[in-house]
Amino acid sequence: MIDDDVVASRNRVVDAIIKAAETSIPVVRPTGNPLRKSVPFWTAECSKAVRSRNKAKNKMQRDTRFI
Repeated sequence: MIDDDVVASRNRVVDAIIKAAETSIPVVRPTGNPLRKSVPFWTAECSKAVRSRNKAKNKMQRDTRFI
């Protein structure tokens, strides 16, 4: 509906946009640490490999520290 009242027309457009956004944009609540991103491919095997890598790196650093 087109109206000569600019403020009323603007309010109708803004209300329509807000209503469309509320119905189509999902509301999600953040979980966990906000600085850590979710990685769907990460498995227990990945965690084990990282621990093994860090363990080997730390051992190498201890062994080469006094050379």
